[in-house]
Formats: sequence, C-alpha cells, structure tokens
Amino acid sequence: MYRSLLHQLLVRAPTAQPEFRHAFQERSRTQGDPGNDWNWHVNELHAFFTTAVEHVAETRPVNIFVDALDEASDETEDQNMSHRIVSDFHELNDLLCHKKLRSTICFSCRHFPVQNDNRGREICVERENQADISVYVCGELYRRLSMSTSKQKYLAELQDTIVRGARGVFQWAALGVTLAIRDNNNGYSLEEIRSRLEKVPKELGDVYKHILTRVIDKEDYPQTLRLMRWVCLAERPLSVTEICFAMSLPETEIPGPGSSLTEPETRPYDVMVKRIVSLSGGLVETKQHREDRIVQVIHQSVNDFLLRDGLRFFDTSSRDPVGQGHHQLSLICANYIRTTEMSRSNKLSAESITIEFPFIDYVIKSWFLHAGKAETRGVPQGYLLHYIQSCPGILQRWVKYYRILDYYSNSERRPEQSSNMLHIASSANLLSVVEGLLFTRLDLEQIDDAGNRAIHHACRWGHRKVVTTLLDAGAAFEVENKRRSTPLERAAANGHEEIVSLLLVKGADVNKQTGNTGNALYGAAAKGSRVVVQLLLDNKADVNAQGGEYGSALQAAASDGHQAVVQLLLDNKADADVNAQGGQYGNALQAAAYRGNQAVVQLLLDNKADVNAQGGEYGSALQAAAFDGHQAVVQLLLDNKADVNAHGGGFGNALQAAASDGHQAVVQLLLDNKADVNAQGGKYGNALQAALYKGHQAIVEMLQKKSASIINKDNQGRYPLHLTIRGGHRNLIDLVLSSTQMPDWNCQDLQGCSALHFAASGGSDQIVQAILESKVDVNFVDTYGWTALHWACRNGRPKIVLMLRGAGADADRKDINGWTPIDVATFCQNESLAYLFLGDAGEVGLKQNITRPGERQYYNCSSCYHVSYVLKAKYVYHQLMKLSRLYMVVVILVRTAVFSISALGVS
Repeated sequence: MYRSLLHQLLVRAPTAQPEFRHAFQERSRTQGDPGNDWNWHVNELHAFFTTAVEHVAETRPVNIFVDALDEASDETEDQNMSHRIVSDFHELNDLLCHKKLRSTICFSCRHFPVQNDNRGREICVERENQADISVYVCGELYRRLSMSTSKQKYLAELQDTIVRGARGVFQWAALGVTLAIRDNNNGYSLEEIRSRLEKVPKELGDVYKHILTRVIDKEDYPQTLRLMRWVCLAERPLSVTEICFAMSLPETEIPGPGSSLTEPETRPYDVMVKRIVSLSGGLVETKQHREDRIVQVIHQSVNDFLLRDGLRFFDTSSRDPVGQGHHQLSLICANYIRTTEMSRSNKLSAESITIEFPFIDYVIKSWFLHAGKAETRGVPQGYLLHYIQSCPGILQRWVKYYRILDYYSNSERRPEQSSNMLHIASSANLLSVVEGLLFTRLDLEQIDDAGNRAIHHACRWGHRKVVTTLLDAGAAFEVENKRRSTPLERAAANGHEEIVSLLLVKGADVNKQTGNTGNALYGAAAKGSRVVVQLLLDNKADVNAQGGEYGSALQAAASDGHQAVVQLLLDNKADADVNAQGGQYGNALQAAAYRGNQAVVQLLLDNKADVNAQGGEYGSALQAAAFDGHQAVVQLLLDNKADVNAHGGGFGNALQAAASDGHQAVVQLLLDNKADVNAQGGKYGNALQAALYKGHQAIVEMLQKKSASIINKDNQGRYPLHLTIRGGHRNLIDLVLSSTQMPDWNCQDLQGCSALHFAASGGSDQIVQAILESKVDVNFVDTYGWTALHWACRNGRPKIVLMLRGAGADADRKDINGWTPIDVATFCQNESLAYLFLGDAGEVGLKQNITRPGERQYYNCSSCYHVSYVLKAKYVYHQLMKLSRLYMVVVILVRTAVFSISALGVS
C-alpha cells in the first residue's frame, strides 16, 4: 500500500522526488536490479512517504484516501498490518498537525480487524446508506419483476424486507434481491420469501457459504462446479457464447481411436444467461463487454472465497480443487479441439476460424496453460499422451490454429509449424508428459522450424525439473538453433538462475557466441538480471566479448537502463572498453542516451565514456538523445562538453534529429548552445527541411528566427519548398513562399523534379491546385521525361490525375523510354487510374497482372520508381502486349512475365 501511495504522491509532486531518487539509484548501484535482487522494505517505504508528505504539505494541501484498509497486506504475512497502518496514519496526522501543515487523512475499513479509537471523525456507512440501498433494491425489483399495479404493495413489502435484512451492507442487499427474485420465480409466497431471507447470514463469507449449501440445488452441483471453475480459473473472462460451449463439452478423457468428437449441443444464449445466475445462486453475473457479454463474479470477495474454500463444497474428493480444476479445463479444451475438423484450405483466417468455432480462440491459447498449472499443482497430464496416440491430428490442428490466431501478435508461446509434443511439453512444464515421451525412446534432439530442441524450450521458460530430466536422458546442451542461440543463452537471457547454474555445472561454454543474441552474458545483461550476470562472471564470462545487436553486454545493459548491471560490468574491469565501438548504437553511451536513461548516462560518463564518440545509428550520444527528445540527457551531455555541431549519423547532427521529431524544447536548448542552424547533411539535408517536411511549424519559426536559410539545397538538390510540398503541409508552404529569397515553383532538384512533380507524387490536392493556379507548365518534364501526370499515375492519385488532365496535362506524353502515364498506371496496378484513360477492360486487366513495385513511401528516395523499373520491365511488358493479341493462353504468358520481371530484380 505504501508503495502505491508513494508512487502517486511523487508523480503529482516532482519536487519531492530527489531524496527518493537518490536512494533508489544508490541501492541499484550497490545491490543490483530492483525487483530481482532487492525490494524496498515496508518501513523504508513508510519513511519515504512520511517525508514526501511533509515536504509537499509545506506548499499545498495533501489529502490521503485509502479504501478497504482492512484488506491491506503490503506483501507481508503480518496479520496485524491493518492496525500498524492505522497507527502510522495517526502518527503522521499528529506530525502534520504539530507543524500546522495542511492535510487530511481518510480511510475506509470494516469494523474488524480495525477498531475505532475515536481519534478523529467517523462515518459509519451502514448507518448512512439506508436510503441508497432502498433506491437500489426498489429499482432492481421493478426492473426484474414484471408486476401489475395491483402488486405494487407486494413489491414494496419485499423491498422493505430486503432493506431491513441488509442492515446497511450493500453486497447483502444485492444478493438478497437475486435470491428474492429467484424464489418469486419459483412460486414462493411473500411470507415464504421473507422467511427464507431471514435465514440468510449477515456476514458475507457466511452468506456465500449459505448460497452454495442452501440455495443452489444439489442436483446442479456438478454443473455449478464446472461454472465456478471457468469463472475463477480461466485465463481471461469468458463471453456468454464461450461459456455455452465450455459448459457443454465432455470434461473427462474420451477413449477410442476417433480423431474428433461431435460438436456439442449448446443452450440458447438467453437461456444460458439465466442458467448462469441459477447455477451460481446469484454469485456470478453477466456484463456487457464490446459485442458480447462476459461472465464474472459479482464481487472480488466471491472469487477469493471460492479459491480459498468454496470449490471444496462441490469437489470433496480432490486433494487440490484448484489443480484438479485446471486439469478439467485442460481436458475440455482438448475435447473442443477434437470437435473441430481441420480444413485443407490455405486461406484460413482468424476471423473465419472464430466464426466457425466460437470457443476456439480461448481453447487454442489456454489448453497447455491449464495443463501446465495442473501439473505444477501435482495433477499429472498423462492424458495428453493418450490423445496424441488416439487422435494423431489433434496436435497438428492445435499448431495450425494457434499460428493463424496469433499471426499478428506473434507471442513467444506460439508454436512452430513443426513443433511436436516434446517441444510443447517442455515449454509448458509438463514433466509427466516429457517422461512418458522419453520412455518411448523418442528422439529428444528433434528440432522445430526455428531450430529449437526440447532443451531450448525448457531452458527458455525456466523449467528446472524438465531440464534436469532432458539432460539425464542425454540431451545435448551446446546445440544452437537457427538464430545460433544455445540453451545457456536462452536461460540467461530470461533470467533463470537455477537453469544457468545447472548448465554451467554440466560444462556449458560460458563464452560461446550466439549470433544476434551475443552470448549468455549479453543476454543476461539485456534482461537486467544482476544475479545471473554475477553468476556468469564468477564462471569466467568474458566481460568485453563482442557480438549481438548491441555489440557488447555493457551496451545491452545500458540500452535498457539496467544501472545495477552496468555498474557490475564496470566493476569487473569493463571500464577499459567503456568506449568500445560496435552494435546498433555504436557504444554504450549512445545506447543509454537514446533510451533517455539519465542515471546510466551519468554512470558511464563518470567512468570516462567519450561524450563525443562517433558511430552507430545516430552518430553520437547527443544526436541519439536529441532525436528521442530526452532534454535532461541532452543537457547532461552538453554539460560534459558534447560537441553540439558534431556531424554524422542518420540525421547529420543533433539539431536536425530534434527538429525532425518535433522536440521544441530540445531544439531551443541546442540553439542556445550555438548549434549551427544551417548545418548540412543527414536524412533531410538540414534542420529546417526536417521541420518543414514533418510539419512542425513552431520549430520552423524558431529556426527562421535564428536565420535558417530558406534556399539551401540538400545533397539531392531539393529546396525546403520541395519537402514542404512532399509532406503535404499547406500552412507551411505559405510560410516558405513568404520569403523573398525563395525560388519559383519551377525550381528543380537533381532529378529534374519541380514543385508540381513533388505535389503530384505525394502532396495534397490543395497544394496541386495552388501550383496549377500559378500558371506553371503542367507538362514540364524531369530528367527521365516524366511529367507530373506520370508521377500521379505511379502513386495512384485519381483526384490529382483529373486535376492535371483538366489543366491540360498531355496523357500521350512519353518519357525517354516511350512510356505514357497510362503505361505507368497500368504497370503499377492502379486500376482506377487506368480506367480514366482506357475503356478496354480486357487489356487493362492483362497489364494489371504484372507485379508492381511498392508504393512510394520515402521522400528521400530520389526516384522511388520510374526509369530503373521501366528499363528492366519494358521488353517483357511490350512483348506481353503483342502476344496477348495473338494467343488465348493469356494466363500462362502473364505468369511468365511475372517470373521474368522477378528474375530481373524488379520488386
């Protein structure tokens, strides 16, 4: 609780942060990664919170609200925690009152275990909420019971009975309404309902027990148990539609050789909604969520009660009802997959699958999660071995559907196409299944499409017993997958200390290089696992080994802001290579600067990192920090003598990087430190062109005030006007044109493209119209003979094509290779444009089968597509046109043309 309160206070009052930040940084430096190597003690959090409240209250009021104080645990097992917190609050209040600081403290709690000591004001909710409960009960009864006018007295008396029985406890009133309506629908009289409500206990735990044992029909217990398992143990809330299937499928192992079951009969939707309430005695409800309704308990306390004791009322035979519950859900998932027939179509989509099989998304993604949880709680999943024997296609079906349903998210749980049961069981921690498969002498070195063996999967997920079993069976532990990752690297990169230690004892090579993942030390450093890093260093891992995306372990740790790991690596004499070049960011300082990790940047600078080291994606640490808008890091680097005008990197200099991404404060900071406003180079040519292309008007005005040149050209000969047009920013065009230095619309870049070419290829309709109104030559050609109409046809701009043609653009104008605008439109499969020129649907359709290059996406590609593609495709294209008039075998010729173009290297 103190953790949450302190976080909320520090976020809202940054002036109170320094003391805590200093303590955090010092602890991280000396003890390691927070959350893994150390955690705050409750007393420390309480002390920081008290100090922060006192600091903030000196300048403004502080109001503290805590709900449900009696549920406070602060992650300890101290049963008196609630009493201690109350005492702490009173002490804090006394302190603030003594210092005459403005503050209020308000907390809610039950009468027990927190006792009122009459210090301060008290509001007893159950004495004040009678009217609110009465309104709620009245509304629910009138809404859910259809009564004639003559029955109004009946409803009023029923309302009075429930309100009096609730005694100010809202949750009791909600349950009382549900029970009363149930009894009314079952034909009980008002007196009988009153009598039954009087038997309902007043404490919530006793109420839940009463409902489970007295209200729910005994013959419904099996179905109630199933419902409660789904509601309490499901990986996510199920919809009513999904519950219809979940409640209808067999929950036991189905023997026999059949590969599938018949899809079960499900209850109608409306019937199931009512059945959910009936089976749960009102403890479960349905709630609207997007297009469907989800099924959930009416209050979190219901879920807590069921998981603690409630499931035992229905499942008296299981030693662990939760473990057994996961086992049953796993079986239901498996049985549902058996009802699905594997389609042979290669055009299956997630949408088509979920429409045909409404429960499939949950089943596919949760089957082995439930199996793994059951196995972990001591319920073996041996049925899986029987299923893959009696239903040979079930696993392949699961793999195929998983890969389709998870296509876009591509989660780490998604299996490879060739994954087998050993791979999957090793990932899911299914020890009984792994042992069963090894008993059959299965080849444990089989690989999936990613080159992973079972040992890779078990090490990646940290399943020690499975790893031990595989190693005892003779699994090779120095093997690489297709990304060159070894089991040791997989374990280290995911922070599994036990597995790393086990593999090192077995003799795994601690310094083995693993391609883009570097090595085991690199992986652990990138993860931020100080414990694993220390373990690897103790086993003689080379702290300066090069390799991987980030080049070294130090750069990997710095990139993700793992300060404790950076410090640990530096303490192990990595300081000799603190400036080592390599990796995506060139060096550790640039990596930390790009991520905005100020503490890590300072730590590296303290260890003599070269603030002006060149290399990497952004050229320097300053440019990296400027690009992502990390003002504090930019200031820190400048304070340490970073060269504000250093050249290099993707943006040429820090000013252009900041201007391109719209970081106004950073731009101003760089200008204040004498950044050259007209420095040339980089992706956009200069800072002004970057700001114009991206449409950052405020930055454009800032740069102009600093005398940024409006007539500077970049290395492709483009003026700021060209890039403003290409970005489509009409408001900035007026700003650019207002300069008396600006050339006219016909100024060209090195490719010969004018303003109209740029506007036709990617600008807005309004910009094209404005240029045309200035009486420019609409048929002006670039170096390759392309007019604006060619460019509009290439990029599929129908409205601009019509505007250009209306202004007199020559539709028959040929470029230096003899191509007209319609040739370009047809080749690029911009069919709507083709029909603006031709009515011969057959010929146009034939041309459209030619593979086209991708759409123009980057302004700084000097041609994007014209002559380079045309020259390669021209011969094939014209031969195709001739042949189409002589032969009927058009499809074959088109395919030949496509193959030829691809062979020539056309996209």
